Amino acid sequence: MDGEDLKFTVVIPTCDRPEELSKCVEALGPGKQSLSFQDYEVIVSDDGKDKNVKENLSKKFDYIRWIPGPMRGPAANRNNGAKYAKGPWLVFADDDCIPDEKWLEAYWGAINRDPETKVYEGRIYSKKRQQYLDESAPLNESGGFLWSCNMAIERIFFKSINGFDERYLYASMEDVDLRERIIESGFEFNFVKEAAVEHPYRRINWYKSIKPYYKSLNLYLRIHKNKSKKHFGYLHFRRAIRGFVYDIIPFIFKLRFRGFFGKIYHLMALVYIGVILCWLDLSEKFKRQGINI
Repeated sequence: MDGEDLKFTVVIPTCDRPEELSKCVEALGPGKQSLSFQDYEVIVSDDGKDKNVKENLSKKFDYIRWIPGPMRGPAANRNNGAKYAKGPWLVFADDDCIPDEKWLEAYWGAINRDPETKVYEGRIYSKKRQQYLDESAPLNESGGFLWSCNMAIERIFFKSINGFDERYLYASMEDVDLRERIIESGFEFNFVKEAAVEHPYRRINWYKSIKPYYKSLNLYLRIHKNKSKKHFGYLHFRRAIRGFVYDIIPFIFKLRFRGFFGKIYHLMALVYIGVILCWLDLSEKFKRQGINI
């Protein structure tokens, strides 16, 4: 398809989640979106090891442009898909999201109403009710997050800020880093509620995910030296308290303690990370004063 005729390139990074990916790309097929199918293309950048996924899904969804991923994490995988884009606007979605029918049309309407804006974020919701205490979903009902699972960005601008930072090797903090660089470059991003995707709750193995999260957070704080470690420490304390008050207490009996230990581990890890960050902040202050501790 000629890039001059396109409005969007939808970029979907994936890694060994064929069932979720199938639901995602099905919602983007001909006649599935209220925006004409001639106005967008769909690129899947595949970091997965199972090559049968490409063979099976390419037959079922022949409109996908399937690109081999770089195998260096989700940030590099998104950049890889964007590199092959023909449309003037990139729209990112995760492989476990299901776009609403008016998803792309809503973004295009927002772009036409405010042509000076270069970045947009959409609504993220879940139809499924939470079944376990250790389930999570990046819900976004009012904006301000710019989660990478539902965002639109002008392709030229995306390239000018070097896309996602590929030093982030895990699915954590890479979109926060992008958001900060967009703000630092003097641009704002707008929330388009009608540009919605469904992101079902899914269980998180917090025992495995906390260490990659901390590595990503550490990298973020090294890159963005203007960010206070103490501020992020307190932020983790607040998240732990809110998690206990709003996630555990109201649902502990309703969900019959399902996922209880995973959630408790998560909250304890947040407190631990908060303590480390506050200690590092204090240590740096003492070092600047010539005091070794």
